[in-house]
Amino acid sequence: MAFLPGLFGGKSKPATSTTTNAMPAEYQPYFTDMLGRAQTASLTPYTPYGGQRLATNNADVLGSHEMVRNIATQGMPGTQEAMDMTRSAAAGTNQFTGANPYQFSEFGYSGPGTFDSAAANQYMNPFVQNVLGQQNEQAARDYQIQNAGRNAKAVQAGAFGGSRQAVQQSLAENDLLNRQNLTQATGLRDAYSDAQKMFETDRQARMANEQARAAELSRVQSGQSNENYNRDRLGLEGLQFQNESAQQLASLEAKARAGDVQAAQLLEAAGKQEMGMEQAGLDIGYQDFINQRDYNQNQVNNFSNILQGLPLSPVGQQSGTATAAQASPFTQALGTGIAAIGSYNSLFGQ
Repeated sequence: MAFLPGLFGGKSKPATSTTTNAMPAEYQPYFTDMLGRAQTASLTPYTPYGGQRLATNNADVLGSHEMVRNIATQGMPGTQEAMDMTRSAAAGTNQFTGANPYQFSEFGYSGPGTFDSAAANQYMNPFVQNVLGQQNEQAARDYQIQNAGRNAKAVQAGAFGGSRQAVQQSLAENDLLNRQNLTQATGLRDAYSDAQKMFETDRQARMANEQARAAELSRVQSGQSNENYNRDRLGLEGLQFQNESAQQLASLEAKARAGDVQAAQLLEAAGKQEMGMEQAGLDIGYQDFINQRDYNQNQVNNFSNILQGLPLSPVGQQSGTATAAQASPFTQALGTGIAAIGSYNSLFGQ
């Protein structure tokens, strides 16, 4: 068989020496017991942990979550109200900034007037001409009476119709005309003077009345101005107070919200601390379960470690210089199996 040299043959190498350790007979029961216990432990089915592993959220933690949820959902109505108040105050200032401060009128003085012909006709006595006419008529009657007397004297003297009578008649007529003219001029002068005095008196009274009206208008407008100022001042102070109230409302709500958040945090911290204590107890219980479940396996591991530390004495040694054929893969595998069997036999003395 041509393949056998290639399968079992090869180049020769120097012989090697082998040393084997044999287990003393007094140790064999322990190794046998360890193998049995190890097999039993390996065949033990998995035992799940039936207890609780994690601590559940307690009432404090759940309550803190509910508080935070309420804080988030309720918003900040006070801040919204403060914003509305601030906007209202800002809009309210428009009635003052847009006000017209010049709403008072000047007093409409009438002119003092002048004493002209129209004023003279208005103020002169309308009956002055009647009076003057009566005076002229009385002068004419007096002239007639005097003229009759002069004619009678001229007749008695025999000079009636003469030049002397004519001269006397002419002088009498001139005197009548002078008297009538004087009466007319004096009457008109006095009437004009009286009319002017009446005009001046009336003008003074009119000016005094207008001064009084102007003073009253000034008093009323001054009082109205003060009232408007006080009204606007009180209005602005009210708007300022409203604005300050809005700021205070927003600040108080922010502080209240911060207090609620802090209360929720404190409640959550207390709940988590209690959960931590509960979790520590659960961890201890789980560790106890692991220790109890793996007790046999741990004991086997410990016993195996002890046995591995036992001393084993060599039972023989082979050495030589003979050459051997280089092993092929098949022979190497076969040799490994044989060596394993020999080790087992040497270990247990078979």
